[in-house]
Amino acid sequence: DPTDVTSQVHAEAFRLFQVLTDQAGPRRIRLVGVRVEGLRHRAGSQRQLELGERERGWPEADRAVDRAGRRFGRGAVRPAALLGGDRP
Repeated sequence: DPTDVTSQVHAEAFRLFQVLTDQAGPRRIRLVGVRVEGLRHRAGSQRQLELGERERGWPEADRAVDRAGRRFGRGAVRPAALLGGDRP
């Protein structure tokens, strides 16, 4: 399904990675890259709504991160999982 949500792109890339490692067995991997292409403006895309789906969610969060990055610099916002326990 078409998406503009970072977490969905990540989840699908991780799923594909899991399939690859399940088939090929454990391997040492140095780098995994993900590329998205065929991008279009969200307004021109149709999307099937899901039952119980929130009105606002990840797409709005992604846009907020983009705005903060433009204003404060690219590394200003990052996933909380990347913050160590010793950071405030």
